[in-house]
Amino acid sequence: MQIKPVNRLKLSESLIQEILQYLFAFFFSWLISSLLMDFPFFSDPIKNSCITAYYSQILVWLTDFQLHLLGFDTFVFSNHLGIEGTQGVIFAFGCLGFRYLLFFMVFVLLQFGRYYHKIWYLPAGILLITWANSVRAIIIVIGQYHQPTQTTLIHDVVTPVFMYPTILFLWIVWVSRFGNPTTKDSSLYLVFKKLFKTSSFPAK
Repeated sequence: MQIKPVNRLKLSESLIQEILQYLFAFFFSWLISSLLMDFPFFSDPIKNSCITAYYSQILVWLTDFQLHLLGFDTFVFSNHLGIEGTQGVIFAFGCLGFRYLLFFMVFVLLQFGRYYHKIWYLPAGILLITWANSVRAIIIVIGQYHQPTQTTLIHDVVTPVFMYPTILFLWIVWVSRFGNPTTKDSSLYLVFKKLFKTSSFPAK
């Protein structure tokens, strides 16, 4: 059955549904990650949780392991890591990448696609983002070793470029390979189904 165009832009109902799905998913991803990371009421319980402490140690270990593979002598004290002879860096709560993880996870959860794909894709994405964050930390640590006066610049300006492209890559892979808009396994599908039954998008 051919879908007839709706509204003045001649967009089909399925295309409008797909566009709205992407927009809502992006908005809620930003909203939830901002709420949980920027407001102490939500962020403090996460910050003080055992999961955060455990994840911090994983990130420190992963970064330290890769630095050793690159031939550097390092020191580690809890969440404090660096190359011998430098001040090192501290993996504070804001440096753990939870904002990026939430941004990725919420977007995929609210997207089109089968839930059994999401079950394996989310952990795979978390691993990739965690690795990308460890690479970011490696660049900061090595940059501190070679150019200690530029550490702040490297931390604030240079290294964040590794994180958002990683999330964008994961989004693109999901949308192009697994986010089939014709499937019903979507958290927002019922919302859009009701939207298209309103007077704004009359059935033809």
